[in-house]
Amino acid sequence: MAKNAKKWLELLEEEYGVSPEFAGHISPLLERALEEASSADDCDQLLRGLAAAYRASQSPRQLRTVDEVSVIVDEFLGELRKMDESLKVLGAYLERLQERVRLPHRPVERVLH
Repeated sequence: MAKNAKKWLELLEEEYGVSPEFAGHISPLLERALEEASSADDCDQLLRGLAAAYRASQSPRQLRTVDEVSVIVDEFLGELRKMDESLKVLGAYLERLQERVRLPHRPVERVLH
């Protein structure tokens, strides 16, 4: 582990109250994420997010809430995918319609829908 990552783990433990065991489990993730962070603010936000994940893992009630939110978000993403597919179909239809409007002398060769 890089020396810099160890400093961040110590800060996570001391300032945010994250247990050394939890910090040890996330150290590979933390090291990669810190390498990609573009500013000190990004690093701070990452540490706060990890601290929130730690607190959520310590409370069964919050964990249940996190699971429920995860299910809701997954369902919402499913609906967004359906809408995205519908918009693609609508876009293709509108392209065909626009093409047809631009060339009014052309006979209808295919169904637009």
